[in-house]
Amino acid sequence: MKSYASWIYKLRFLIILLWIVGAVLSVKLLPNLNSVVAHHSTPFLPSTAESQIASRLAGTIQGKHPYKSSAIVVLVNPHGLTQSDKQYLNGQLALLKQDQAKYGVSTIQSAAQTPQAKSSFFSKNGTTEIAFLGMSQSDTTKAAQTGYQKMQTLFAHPPQGAHVSLTGDTPITVDNMTISMNGVSKSGGITVALILVILFLVFRSVIAPVVTLLTIGVSFLITSGIVAQLALHGFPVSTFTQTFLIAILFGAGTDYSIVMLNRFREEMTQDHPDVPAAMTAAMRGVSKTILFSAATVFVSFAVLYFANFGLYRSAVGVSVGVFFAILACMTLIPSIMAVFGRTLFWPRRPVVGAAHKPSAIWSFSGRIATRHPWWTILLSIVLLAPIAAQFTNLRSFNSLEEIPQAPSVKGFNEVANAFGIGRVMPVQVVLKSPSNLRTSQGLATIEQISQALAHAPLVSQVDSATRPTGTLLHAFELAHQNGQIAQGVTKINSGLGQLSNGLAQTASKLQQGVSGQSKLVSGAKRLSRGLAQYHQGVTQFSSHTPALATGANALATGASALDAGLTKLQSGITQEGAGFSQVSAGLTKLAPGTEQVATGLQSLQSSSAKLSGLSAQMNQALAAWIKAHPSSSDASLQQILGMSDALAQGLSQTASGTAQLASGASIIHASTVKLATGMAPLSQGMQALATASGKLTAGASSLHQGGTALANGAQQLATGATRLATSSGQLATGAAQVASGVAQSAAGTSQLQNGIAKAASGATHLHSGLSSANQALNQSQNATQNGNPGFYVPASVVAHNASLRKALNAFVSPNGHIAQFTVDLTVNPYSAAALSDVAKLRNVAQVALAMSPLHTGQVYMGGTSAGQQDLNQISNADFLRTVSLIFLAIFVLLAIMLRSLLAPLYILVSLIASYFVTMGVMQVVFVSILHYTGIDWTVPFFSLLLLVALGVDYSIFLMARFDEILKEGLAPRAAIRLAMQRMGGVVFAAAIIMAGTFGSMTVAGVTALLEIGSSVVLGLFIYTGLLLGFFVPSAVSVIGRAHHWPFFTRDEAGDETDGRRARARDGALMVD
Repeated sequence: MKSYASWIYKLRFLIILLWIVGAVLSVKLLPNLNSVVAHHSTPFLPSTAESQIASRLAGTIQGKHPYKSSAIVVLVNPHGLTQSDKQYLNGQLALLKQDQAKYGVSTIQSAAQTPQAKSSFFSKNGTTEIAFLGMSQSDTTKAAQTGYQKMQTLFAHPPQGAHVSLTGDTPITVDNMTISMNGVSKSGGITVALILVILFLVFRSVIAPVVTLLTIGVSFLITSGIVAQLALHGFPVSTFTQTFLIAILFGAGTDYSIVMLNRFREEMTQDHPDVPAAMTAAMRGVSKTILFSAATVFVSFAVLYFANFGLYRSAVGVSVGVFFAILACMTLIPSIMAVFGRTLFWPRRPVVGAAHKPSAIWSFSGRIATRHPWWTILLSIVLLAPIAAQFTNLRSFNSLEEIPQAPSVKGFNEVANAFGIGRVMPVQVVLKSPSNLRTSQGLATIEQISQALAHAPLVSQVDSATRPTGTLLHAFELAHQNGQIAQGVTKINSGLGQLSNGLAQTASKLQQGVSGQSKLVSGAKRLSRGLAQYHQGVTQFSSHTPALATGANALATGASALDAGLTKLQSGITQEGAGFSQVSAGLTKLAPGTEQVATGLQSLQSSSAKLSGLSAQMNQALAAWIKAHPSSSDASLQQILGMSDALAQGLSQTASGTAQLASGASIIHASTVKLATGMAPLSQGMQALATASGKLTAGASSLHQGGTALANGAQQLATGATRLATSSGQLATGAAQVASGVAQSAAGTSQLQNGIAKAASGATHLHSGLSSANQALNQSQNATQNGNPGFYVPASVVAHNASLRKALNAFVSPNGHIAQFTVDLTVNPYSAAALSDVAKLRNVAQVALAMSPLHTGQVYMGGTSAGQQDLNQISNADFLRTVSLIFLAIFVLLAIMLRSLLAPLYILVSLIASYFVTMGVMQVVFVSILHYTGIDWTVPFFSLLLLVALGVDYSIFLMARFDEILKEGLAPRAAIRLAMQRMGGVVFAAAIIMAGTFGSMTVAGVTALLEIGSSVVLGLFIYTGLLLGFFVPSAVSVIGRAHHWPFFTRDEAGDETDGRRARARDGALMVD
């Protein structure tokens, strides 16, 4: 050490110059830490955290316009929104949309741009309107902060009576960072002022305090620049980095400076030949203490680099500051000491032979603790344990409580009051499935999960692809669809009843027609036989007419015989003419009847064909419905389908028979018309024959003269007879066809009657089955109120419904494998109830997924509440691991420095006890008295870190002096009392300075800094006043000569005779 001090003395001016140049270069060349922290803050959560995974998955849903954070524009008019208020908001949002990149916005959702969900943007009382903004950059980037500031300017002048606030993740985060940075600047100024005052009281000097502050200031400037430069290359930083840098460097650095300067002042009172000798003695006496003390702080913060939690890692920059602080204390402070000498303590200069005034407080506590160690330990436990028991680790993750006066927090409260507290920061449930969710089964799965989430506790609303505005798309609800089907089935059933009645009546009438057609068949057969006999007679008559022409020449000679023959012939012709007249009249009457039968049967055939087509269509519709609803099929519906098939077949047969009957009737009608036409010339011939025979009878006397005319008439008679034979043949053939057609018509009519009778029976059964099905459908419709209404979207609707596609694009990724559910809670998203509800909602969604049509997939929880829950879990997991590493490192350092395994144990016990007592007092004050929801979640870890890292410094100050005195031969009890008397003032001064630096954090305006600062101030006084003042000396007294176990030296095995000189020298300080 003498050689080192000698080099410091020789290079004192160069060392001072190098430090000054280093500070200037750091300010000029290196980045500003405040600016770097604002734009490159380390994320608290690792990328593997569930909420971070959910955020990345949700980003795939946003398609071309992804956003990394969000903001909400809140327009409020306490007297009710006016039309001008709404126009103002729409106009400003339109301006924002025109230049989204300027404001860092990627998406805008408002009442004007989303008319289908317009009501969701207005409060029920009509005083508040909101608009959602998706931010293209994360909260901690410069772009997001700049965009937020520009949006504040954009909405700075609302109509009179209204005001606009910005809230959401980005505004709250930016406000938190801004207030924290302003608080750091404010606390930094207060810290410097407090240190100057305390140092002046300690040294009663003007120069020493300034030198101390300059030393720490130079190390802080260099450290800030280096940490900022490292942060640009991935070194973890946050708003806590600069805060702790100021507190630790100005606190611990000042403590190390006080120890060095106080020992230098003490050595200046000794009989040293010159300043270099006094400086060398001072450095020899305290260098080890300062190095080990700084090492514990350095290691405590350096270990944080291995933490998983981003916030814990961000404090690792303090270790860089501690390194430069100790470097300054070991180089710059000695150089200044060498330059100023005794003048350093002007106006009070150290006088040789002067002695320090012993610490009255620690003299008292040391005397009590060493005389009654066991009672002191027991009393400490009795008094402090109940206080420590008040600490239940009740933590708050409410970021809003950290900045209660921030504009974004006020906006949050306005939205919470108008829309419900969970509307601002809902829980995001993200489903990742190997199956396509843009299908009928996928939408059914989404709705099943949505319904389960909507019925979960603390949930007020769920938005999803099937509930884009928080309410279900009822058109795709199975119960609703069943209701519509039931209405259709009711109409079909009513028509079937009418059809059944009509078919029964038609069958009855056809039965009557069958009876009449039997008579028609019998008459047609008789007519056919009579016409056949008539044709035979006419044919015979026609064959004899040539002989009549031959005999006409002999008529004159046989006039007498002719007269008798003609008389008989006239009588036969008269009878024959009457028969022909009767047949002609019958045929004339028969022709219209056959025409009516043919027309009726054609109409019946057309109706039967239509009825068969309708029945086939109805059968196809029922088959399609059963195929689309396989889960709803049952035996009744299958029976209905079978009866419908039978009806269709019967109607088809009926239509076929009717067509045949209509064809036969048409043939009968045509034959009848031909027969009637043939009877006309036959009747004319008979009339001519009657006229001729009359003339023969009247003109028998002139028979000779009319012989020639008779021959001509005979020739005409032969021609007419031939024609009559031909016509009678046609009439006979037509009559036979009529008889055959009437017989076929009768058979078809009988088949038609049987088919219609069966159809009527089938329609009756179908009517009964549809009535049962309709009743079941109506009962399933009641599931909307009394159970699960079901959900089904046909594939064609999924592909072509425009409204449904919009909902899918908003909540389902383009590839169909990611779906998002937005869950509004009824509680504050930062509350303990919301955080604990995250796991419950995850379980609810996972169970609903397992019971859904798709079955498989993974549910991830995102959003503010899920993020805070991740913070809770990760910080808890890292707390134990990181604290264990810190304690292990401190134990090793203490064991090496004190050459003991017992001393580090009771020192660590005293530090842990001070932590729990401090946190017990903090919870009582902030939770029970000030009614905070809990201690800020960052406080327990950083309070433990700071109390242990800083508290162990004071333990080292005391125990290093104790070890030094112990080596002089004093007994442990005497040595610890003497060490407390000598170091009490230094330790209390250091604790006061440290308390002052952390106490300045209470005015930063951030609740977390207020609580951390308060806990450190309280903890330092508890530790230095109670634990280090009573418990540690009691433990030393109890252990006694075993203090250095197991590292005993040969000198420690002897008696205390070698310590007589020391006791005599220090007798004035010993109080027995």
